[in-house]
This record gives sequence, structure tokens and C-alpha cells, in this order.
Amino acid sequence: MEIYEELVARGLIAQVTNEDEIREMINNGKATFYIGFDCTADSLHVGHFMALCLMKRLQMAGNKPIALIGDGTTLIGDPSGRTDMRQMLTEETIQHNAECFKKQMEKFIDFSDGKALMLRNSTWLKPLNYIELLRDVVGFDNLKKAVKNPLKGKKIAAYYGCLLLRPGKVMQMDNPENPRIMEDFIRAIGAEPVLYANRNECCGGYAVLEDKAIAVKKSTAVM
Repeated sequence: MEIYEELVARGLIAQVTNEDEIREMINNGKATFYIGFDCTADSLHVGHFMALCLMKRLQMAGNKPIALIGDGTTLIGDPSGRTDMRQMLTEETIQHNAECFKKQMEKFIDFSDGKALMLRNSTWLKPLNYIELLRDVVGFDNLKKAVKNPLKGKKIAAYYGCLLLRPGKVMQMDNPENPRIMEDFIRAIGAEPVLYANRNECCGGYAVLEDKAIAVKKSTAVM
């Protein structure tokens, strides 16, 4: 049994596109892949263990892993839809946590001679200047003041879907039937929002694994 077939047998492949090509790349050690780790604590935990084992197993088969440390995304509150945001950490604390992650990962993954890479997403996120915007600027007036190059003449269509707004009593983000918050943000950055009928309808993502026909029907209706 080759490595790809082993992953399938162990239930580690949920869905895949271009399976024949992916299988060939992985079985012949030609794949480069990444797994991301947000550094909200100074130690990896048992929840990371399975991902590290998978990275190690794929590397042993000749593939190249990239451990992507989310020191940039950790600066932003938790986007997972919880009712409370995770604790905001200082950049110094985040960098300390990232260094701790690196030391622990080196016990599993061989980073010598370019066999694996460890990257930090702050490398390309911080120069965009939007981390500070998302973290520190609150309210449309402050956002308008912060925009240096407004997107005048641009039209942007926002998509809410169902998970961003529903259930309304839990999310409490906007009116789930007639949302406006994203359109207000679009105006704040100087662009013109485009309203369309199905912007807060479900995309069908929940059904991908069970009934792809339903997923395709719903996503097509949105588009």
C-alpha cells in the first residue's frame, strides 16, 4: 500500500480534486504541502499531534512540508464564529510563542537541507497594513480616515451566506434578513457596493461531503 492509499484507508482524505494527479504526486514524493498553526500559546497541544504525524509521514515518503506559523493572523481576534473573541496578544508574546513552536516542531520534522520549510505569514501580511486596521480601527469614520487610496469607481459585491449572520440571536452581527454592515465597509473604503438577491443565501458548503448535487445547486443559485 502506497502513502496516498494509506491516507485514504485511515480516513484522512475528506475530499480532493484531480485525485489521479494528487495521488501520483504524493506517492512519488513530488508534493509540497502546508499546515498552518496560529501561535496563541507557547506550546503545541495534543490537537496538533495528528497534523504533525501526518506531516512527518508525508515527509518520510519524500514530500516537502511547509509549517506555516500564523504569527500574523494571531494578531487578529478569533474568526471562528465563537461568541467571544480570543485574548489579544502583544507582538512580543506572539513571537515568543512562534519560537517555542519552532523548537517543538523540529523534534518531528526534518528541516535540514531544504527538506521542509517553516514560514511566518506576518512576512506578507504585515506589509499590507491591514492587520493594524482590523485590530485597532473600530468604526466606519475611523476607517474612512485610515484609507489612503480609496477604491473610487470600483464595484464590490459582498457575500454574507448563512454562517456569517445566522443564527441571528447568537451572531448578533447584523440583520440576517437585510444585512448592511459589509456594504458600509465597502463604502468606507471608497468603493460602491453591489446589491443582489442571493447575497445572504446559503452556498451549500455543508452538503459537499454528503450530496454534491445540492451543494452545486445552491452555489449556482448564489452566483
